[in-house]
Amino acid sequence: MAIKENNFKNALLEVLSENGRLLTIFAVSAILISGITLIRYPQNWWIAFLAVVGFFFAVFLFLNARVVVKSILSVALTVLLAGVAFNVGAQIEPSGSGAFVWLFGTFIVFFLSLALSYFLPSGQSRWTAVSFAVLVYFLLTWSFSAILESLAISAAVSILIAVSAFVLFYLYGGASRVSFKKMPQHVHSEELTSAIEQAAEHSGFELRKFSSKNETTFLVWKDRAYLLYPVQLEQAFGVIGKKKNVRLSYQGKSINSWLRWLSFMKSSSLRSRGAETMLILLDTTNANGNETKFIGVASPDSKAVLPVGIRPSKLLLSKNKSYLKKAFENLDLLSEDYITDLTEKQKASLFKIPSK
Repeated sequence: MAIKENNFKNALLEVLSENGRLLTIFAVSAILISGITLIRYPQNWWIAFLAVVGFFFAVFLFLNARVVVKSILSVALTVLLAGVAFNVGAQIEPSGSGAFVWLFGTFIVFFLSLALSYFLPSGQSRWTAVSFAVLVYFLLTWSFSAILESLAISAAVSILIAVSAFVLFYLYGGASRVSFKKMPQHVHSEELTSAIEQAAEHSGFELRKFSSKNETTFLVWKDRAYLLYPVQLEQAFGVIGKKKNVRLSYQGKSINSWLRWLSFMKSSSLRSRGAETMLILLDTTNANGNETKFIGVASPDSKAVLPVGIRPSKLLLSKNKSYLKKAFENLDLLSEDYITDLTEKQKASLFKIPSK
């Protein structure tokens, strides 16, 4: 089962448990409207159809309430600022085209920023960042109009600056900021690298190594793909926060942003090849116990969670070389509820990735 299907099921069950009575009212209303209409007025079948569609739309709103509200507010702000921009532009430059450029520039910033948000890794809500970019564009254009002679030029220049501001805010602002203080320390050694390579070979996994000056990560795959990141933990992961704001923690500090950064930044080239890849933290101290565990990292603008595995790997650094034969044992079986199998095309694409 794919993680997406699992998330949808869990989210649906959560919505039904929290809003059961209200959804029951919607369901009963839809059934009554559909039944009465089809029995008494069969020619108006479309009313019954709309009632059923309305019920499913209500469920969708409950499933995505926070995102729907944010998107509606962002669109409303964009339309409002576009209208104000046109009116103010017409007063600043009554006979020119500046007002129209400012108007359409607002929507260009909105749609361009929204499109970019789907290609950039971030822990930030895209709707918050898009609204920020649109507001920046409006204020910049208004400010530049007092300096530059042409309103159209002011609006055009502001598009570039506003989109750049969006990128910076989306990547580094608010929830996207990643602090590496008190985070698990990466383990980097020739001994560990050799052990992981041998373990992959013994278990029938393909392996690609990505090395830089201070760290080495490993892409391994058989039926599914995993990005292995060796870490040294001083203590087990915990949780902080209250009911609706529970976050994973390490040494009393939230690690959600750090895990999202690892998942996105380390596997961006793999996602471009269409391969769904799970981040696996190799716990070289077995601080989280002797069993493989999977934790969920909250995703912005979604009830979906990003799956991350924690694999006990202390014996990789021991002298017990027989452990290497079972270091990745059952990994595909354990992860089947979280990520999808690789297709043959995806495997062929991964084979083309060179080790570095």
